[in-house]
Amino acid sequence: MTATKFSFYLRFFLTILSIAAVFYLFVKHLAPTDSSISNWMINYQGGFTRRGILGELVFQLGIFLDLHIRFLIFIIQSSFYIFFYYLIYKYYKNVKLDFIVSLALFSPLFLIYPLAELESLGRLEIILLVVFLNYSLLAKKNFKIYFLFFYFIIPLLLLIWEAAIFYIPFFLLIYILNLGKINLFEIFKKTFIIVLPTLVTLFTIFLFKQSPIENKIMCEALIETYNQKCYMGLKAPPQSTKVGILEVYHLFGKDGLQTGLINLARFILVLIIGNTPLMIVSYFCKFNQKKVSTFFVKYFSVLYLLFILNLLSFIIFYLAIDWGRWIHILYGMSLIFIIHLIKNKIIIYESELLYKKFIFIKKINKNILVIFFIFFCFTWNHKTVMHEDIGAVSGYKIIQKIYKWKDIIFYNSFDFSRNSRNYW
Repeated sequence: MTATKFSFYLRFFLTILSIAAVFYLFVKHLAPTDSSISNWMINYQGGFTRRGILGELVFQLGIFLDLHIRFLIFIIQSSFYIFFYYLIYKYYKNVKLDFIVSLALFSPLFLIYPLAELESLGRLEIILLVVFLNYSLLAKKNFKIYFLFFYFIIPLLLLIWEAAIFYIPFFLLIYILNLGKINLFEIFKKTFIIVLPTLVTLFTIFLFKQSPIENKIMCEALIETYNQKCYMGLKAPPQSTKVGILEVYHLFGKDGLQTGLINLARFILVLIIGNTPLMIVSYFCKFNQKKVSTFFVKYFSVLYLLFILNLLSFIIFYLAIDWGRWIHILYGMSLIFIIHLIKNKIIIYESELLYKKFIFIKKINKNILVIFFIFFCFTWNHKTVMHEDIGAVSGYKIIQKIYKWKDIIFYNSFDFSRNSRNYW
């Protein structure tokens, strides 16, 4: 396939995903207890709390525009997803094309996942992915860009969604690898200076916690201003981490140990299968000795480094049972990371060597490769929580659900004003 054809198909595919995302987000924002909305409404009306900065902005903006907070969140979420798919197109359209790289991009762990598993659509991690895509596009040997991200954007990101801290090593490693051929002492010194604002922000988040009384004041403000009840993450943001840990613990407790191990085995299998194309690409990449510190060339392979990055974020699997989401984020960050290194020639992708090793791929009929591509990328997906089974026919279900729910939009009239009772 030529680069022009691939660019057209990618643009068409991402346009369909954008339309589907906006449709589903609209349907979801009408549901009074949808969990993907609740975290966007946490605010500072009762005092400082984690994840509150974005909710406070939405709270005040809704008053100014006389729009209901849920509708405003729908607009913001939709904007992030449209921007995300635009950035994916911009990021990937000039990448060297081959069959394995295409499988890596369209893996069901990444682009199609939030639409196949609607419980994950509209979650705060979309902001992390958008920020990382922008960072990867802009990151060069330009101190101003790193200063902007590490001193302003990343601290702001942590105030929006503190779980992003588990993925900060991806940002850091891009920074370190773009520093060029410097020694280990310089790497540590520059890394310490650049991460200081992140550490201060993280310390602030965990030092200042919202009390039950402050949480009640926040909930009362939502009811009085928007007729919006508190539910799920809104009820007690400081306690949500403890609840998540307990959920994971109970799934592996004495009574459910066998079932828990079966679920764990299934998710490991999903992780391996979904990651296989990216792991193959990474295996056939090597560090560019002209651009990278000798330390990395001597002690790491690209695949080994990627494995360590993934391992550093695994603690989040202990904090909540949304393992499908964690796999989705981790895979997305890994893919963007590897493509950034290839595009900027920090690593060299030895595609010719790959296809010498996998010479059978070139001998297979193109129609069979297309069938395999569709089967691998669009016929299955992992679920949001770790104890649920694998979803099937994900590509078809995305379109089928639009037809099923179209009446919600086309045969209803809506009032989106601030005092609307449309959502209850």
